[in-house]
Amino acid sequence: MSAPWPQTHGFSIKTLSNPYIRMMNTSGIAFKDHAGSMDLCHAALSFASDTLKPGGNFVCKFYQGAEDKAFEALLKKMFAKVHREKPESSRSVSF
Repeated sequence: MSAPWPQTHGFSIKTLSNPYIRMMNTSGIAFKDHAGSMDLCHAALSFASDTLKPGGNFVCKFYQGAEDKAFEALLKKMFAKVHREKPESSRSVSF
């Protein structure tokens, strides 16, 4: 998910439809970054489950951490195939 464009109307500042609630920047704190990325993935999955047609695809990227396996299990319940990949360009060990 990326930073939203400026809205002129269509949502209330005090609702969950306000996209600025879901923005995050990385902090360098592994636990915080993982939790923030998982929150974004859950928000994206919620949107996808409401809008995808049967057989549709969902792709997300997140920082590895404690909630990985639970999120993957949720995806396996919702989709016929789940593929997980770690790009060669990413670090083998997080600091």
